[in-house]
Amino acid sequence: MHTLTDTCNVCGQTILAGEGAGLVDAQVMHFSCFAHDRRGQPRRAASSISRDMLMGVHVLIVDDNVTTREMLRAAMEYCGAFVTLASSVAEGKAIIRDVRPRVIVSDISMPNDGSELMQALRAFAIETGRKIPAVAITAARERREDAKEAGFAAFVAKPLDAFVLALVVKLAAKGPPVQ
Repeated sequence: MHTLTDTCNVCGQTILAGEGAGLVDAQVMHFSCFAHDRRGQPRRAASSISRDMLMGVHVLIVDDNVTTREMLRAAMEYCGAFVTLASSVAEGKAIIRDVRPRVIVSDISMPNDGSELMQALRAFAIETGRKIPAVAITAARERREDAKEAGFAAFVAKPLDAFVLALVVKLAAKGPPVQ
């Protein structure tokens, strides 16, 4: 039995629990709508997965589930990213200062959640002048507003397609270059 979760801001259809959807640029949308324009044509910049679409992008993945971390690592590396893994917010906060990733993907439903990570990112940005975009992931769909308020650039609900998440990471990485 499906449960209503939201309405897609692109196609206007109902998004049911378990369907691929996320929050991108403050808009809730089906992943298929994210990958296609309003005429149903594939977006040139985001529709195809390629082995080099994240080339040169360093992604920090913060998740307490080893299976999820490894699945996301495999997808990001397939797309050309250099990946660093953290199993906790504390570990992620330490890594940010050492490796300075271009984008962070973080589960926000683990102990010491993503809000704490975003506080550390804001402090890091103030200290260094270096803003790092972060993408929130979680199985708790109701946390979407929490992610938005915390300052995450995008929200993707689990279960997720790791390659669609790679497209979201690509968009997040397109911001101004990090020094």
